[in-house]
Amino acid sequence: MQTPQLFRKMSSSVEWQARLIRARDEVSKWNVVTTGANVWQVTTRPGHIYTVRWDGGWSCTCPDYRNAFLGDCKHTLGVQLLIQSQADQSQSQSVQSDQSQSQSDQSVQSQSVNQIQTEVSEMEDEKILEQLSFPFPAKALQWRVGPCNRDKTRGVALAYVDSRDYIERLNAVLGLSWEDTYTFTVVGTRIVCKCELRLHLKGGQSIVRTGDGDCELEDPNATTVASAQAFKRACVKFGLGAYLYALPLEWVALEGDKNIPSEVQISLGAAYKRWLETGEWIFTRGQRAPSTKSVAVSSTEPKPVAASAPLPAPVAAPSTKSVPAPVAAPSTAPVAAPALVVAVPVLVEDDDAPAPSTKPVAASAPSTKPVAATKSVPAPVAAANALGPGTFLVTRGEYRGQCIAQIYAQNPEYVQRLAESDFQPLRMAAQTFLAMQ
Repeated sequence: MQTPQLFRKMSSSVEWQARLIRARDEVSKWNVVTTGANVWQVTTRPGHIYTVRWDGGWSCTCPDYRNAFLGDCKHTLGVQLLIQSQADQSQSQSVQSDQSQSQSDQSVQSQSVNQIQTEVSEMEDEKILEQLSFPFPAKALQWRVGPCNRDKTRGVALAYVDSRDYIERLNAVLGLSWEDTYTFTVVGTRIVCKCELRLHLKGGQSIVRTGDGDCELEDPNATTVASAQAFKRACVKFGLGAYLYALPLEWVALEGDKNIPSEVQISLGAAYKRWLETGEWIFTRGQRAPSTKSVAVSSTEPKPVAASAPLPAPVAAPSTKSVPAPVAAPSTAPVAAPALVVAVPVLVEDDDAPAPSTKPVAASAPSTKPVAATKSVPAPVAAANALGPGTFLVTRGEYRGQCIAQIYAQNPEYVQRLAESDFQPLRMAAQTFLAMQ
């Protein structure tokens, strides 16, 4: 089937142009129906019906076409206008469809790019938080004394890191994409500091965490101490230094004004380094040097007993009466001898129980005084000696300075509340401890 050629015989004559104008004005009022291949039936407004045909040329059955001999009439021109209009409309729809498809493709591509960017951003954010939570190297770790026993001869060694190391870690991971602000308030005799730590993550999101610290006003460095404490507590909420709260607690012998001996600090550092490398915490308590003070010993002792020598069995003095325990002969002269000091490691201290003494002990003269019975330790406290979650030290609230196991022995419901704490290390330790009971 041949494709009709439109306006093949276009003419500039007045008659032809007049018929074209009339066709444009009236074609919308006609009823044009395709009745065959290249055959159209045109019904005009008055009700006249004409047949327009294309067979290599245009023809119409109207009188005007037969009498004017112009090769076209308004009916043939009207049909050609309809065909051209339909072609233009189809082409326009095709263009619109192509544009719509292009826009749809662009939208899908944009969504895909946004999704990829979001996933990359989330991965980068997770990587940032992971890098912040890495443990500090052993050289950055320092030790201070926490809770002590009644006579201040033993205390808990608590690990800490200087705030400058926190700042160095933030700069290494985030560069300039973090900031901190501080506000100070005086409450009674103390100054309270609030730190707002803001991290600008690569995904364009900013996250803020806060921390608080306090110090006595009489301290000449009160603002520095309070702000450093608040800064570290804000950092912990991003995972920076949070692991320090979960390190095993060690009770160690103290010297002087609540100082941890250097050899003990070396042993603690070695345990931390081993923990970093293998994940195992093995603490070997440092040995203190033997005392050189003179002590009273039995006059029958042949020679001083060295600190490393085994303790000889006590020898009872001759007696005709039965005694509950061997009693050494009374001493008549002081003899200088190194004392044998036996250090018994205890993880959990009980304020009601006598603290282990580090004073020199007479080598061969056992005491004749009645010996106090050792106070039994509740099961949860005894379980804490295994360096488990029960050793986690609580630093706030009415049980401040006690570990979870000690608190559980007094008030199990309080430990239940600790298991719902907002502070993640404390919450995890309390939940793990309760699961073990």
